[in-house]
Amino acid sequence: MSVSITEEFPRYEAPNPFKYSKIQIAQRTKALRDMHRDYPNLPESWLEMVYDYHENTPKEEVEQIINEGKWEGAGMFSKVAGGTIVCGQIIDPSGNEPNV
Repeated sequence: MSVSITEEFPRYEAPNPFKYSKIQIAQRTKALRDMHRDYPNLPESWLEMVYDYHENTPKEEVEQIINEGKWEGAGMFSKVAGGTIVCGQIIDPSGNEPNV
């Protein structure tokens, strides 16, 4: 009995929870590559989350968020205490201790 290699070792298929078509996957890959180029310091998972949210949210809702500035400023879980620093210590990044 012979078994083909593809039956024995199936090829890896990337997860597709949003059921994107092959064209949509290609567009997503290109958009993520461009976003990573434009925002190199952001984690790739954040870029993916933003892309998926934008693609799967009705356009009217996205426009409303942008126009009303709903996501600008501190979030609902941000604890912005404010205040003034009373004292602090400046540490030399080179490792040299200040002469006292």
